[in-house]
Amino acid sequence: MRQSIFGMVAMLTLTAPASAQQMNAEGAARTASVTSAIVQFCGPYYLVDGPKAAKLSAASRELALQWAAPGKGKALVTAEFRRRLKEVEATGASHWCQNIREVHRNLGTGLFLN
Repeated sequence: MRQSIFGMVAMLTLTAPASAQQMNAEGAARTASVTSAIVQFCGPYYLVDGPKAAKLSAASRELALQWAAPGKGKALVTAEFRRRLKEVEATGASHWCQNIREVHRNLGTGLFLN
């Protein structure tokens, strides 16, 4: 299962919108924050594969910490999680979850079960 989770991290990192984000610490941190936010906010609106999303978030966070410049990983991940929280709050959880659900349905991640 761990190998498939890391494969999904790679796929999500490569398909993320930022142009210079391919397989880097920032991309992995974004994947960690989005999957964590899915678990935290989307359950009231959609059926979410929480264990899968939590594993993906943890694996992504681990990669972000490994890929970050020495001594910079924790701050990078913390800043990204804060940024994501502000994004969800500004958009509204219901609307944010609706948007991210469509993204993940198109990617075929299986994080949303309905």
